[in-house]
Amino acid sequence: MIRHPRPLLAGACALFTCVLPSVASAASEVEQIRRNAEFVKANFGSTSGMADFGCNDRSYAYLDGFITRQREAIQKDSRSMDQFVAIVGSFVGECIVSTYRGAWKLDDGDYAVAVTARQQQHLLQPFERVSRRIQDADQEAGPDSLQGYFRDLPKALGGPPPADAAMTPGAALAAEPTGAR
Repeated sequence: MIRHPRPLLAGACALFTCVLPSVASAASEVEQIRRNAEFVKANFGSTSGMADFGCNDRSYAYLDGFITRQREAIQKDSRSMDQFVAIVGSFVGECIVSTYRGAWKLDDGDYAVAVTARQQQHLLQPFERVSRRIQDADQEAGPDSLQGYFRDLPKALGGPPPADAAMTPGAALAAEPTGAR
């Protein structure tokens, strides 16, 4: 597993220049994850031209394209890479939380999203997923893309998201719940 800094290290002041807040508690770290996700929605939403930028197929496709176009800048140094992974990984994770009624969980020093499906708990690694996507920049529409990941999640979890997922915490990010077609 690739190690990433805790999401709170990302801050939310600019895409590659961020303030590093202090660690207070796990609750504040999860709150920072949510702020990072809101940062992605606000900033990528405005630059994408999509009024409905959020947890939907078009937004994942936009992020895939952005990663492909900006891979060199994202990877210019380890700090830029870590910050981008933390910020976009927070968004990906919050989309999973809101769509599948998941919850953030500290697992062996890294944050993951715990989702229960078919009476089995799954730990999903959004930061790892974003990091792999950056490493394989040619997968803009392939199985390792963010769009492909969200398209394949229902199959991996054994079914579509819960019908009442929009009522869960983090649902403000969900412009269109993933899996609703």
